[in-house]
Amino acid sequence: MKIDPSKPYDLSFESEITGVDITNLKGYLRMYIDGIEYGIPVSIEENMINVSVPPLNDFIKKPFNSKTEIPVKLEIMGPEFYLCVWEDIFIVKPVIKARVTPVNVESNSKIAITKVKKSSHQNKEVERNRKEEIEEIKKVDSHIKELIKEKMKKAGLPTKK
Repeated sequence: MKIDPSKPYDLSFESEITGVDITNLKGYLRMYIDGIEYGIPVSIEENMINVSVPPLNDFIKKPFNSKTEIPVKLEIMGPEFYLCVWEDIFIVKPVIKARVTPVNVESNSKIAITKVKKSSHQNKEVERNRKEEIEEIKKVDSHIKELIKEKMKKAGLPTKK
């Protein structure tokens, strides 16, 4: 039987109990989870046994893995006897949910860009601009060298050619 751990379940079993007064009977739905036995009391009526299983998440605090198998059995006890009248496996199928809340972006909010990928066209443009800047620097550099040579000549200092 597949169950959602966040939902309660009401289970009903048709029964025919004879030879004992049903008011003297007790019953439990037993579940074995991670080595711990949980017992949920059942209500025994004439021709019917009912049990309300609370959501497993209410009393099991760790999350269930997908397709966790939980052995379960229905036990009936009286003054001088014990009966296991039903056994099965609950297959827990956790429901995965996501809640998304829209975030409003204000027009005056700051946006930081950490990395921009340039297209090849942009790369060519940047390279062309870089070459032009280097040529300008060379022109300025050679002009400065000429000025320095002139100043050194006027000061009577030797200059390299």
